[in-house]
Amino acid sequence: MNFYTARDLRTIPKNIWNTLSSDGEVIITNNGKPTALMLNISETNFNEVVNAVRQAKAMIHLTVCAQKLRKMDLCLMKKSMRK
Repeated sequence: MNFYTARDLRTIPKNIWNTLSSDGEVIITNNGKPTALMLNISETNFNEVVNAVRQAKAMIHLTVCAQKLRKMDLCLMKKSMRK
């Protein structure tokens, strides 16, 4: 994985585009934290890539929600056991 800063987008965009073309992905950071993922896509696979990214984001969201619900359920169980 190659990391570039948000400032690099302005100062060395050619390096970023070259890396994106050769490696297929670039991570953009802001204040040292990952902020964006750039993917090399073409016109022929644009829709498939966008749909795959959306699906992956949805799965991550569902996983996080399920973890929070489990944690809440455990807290409720502990409270009910104390009574």
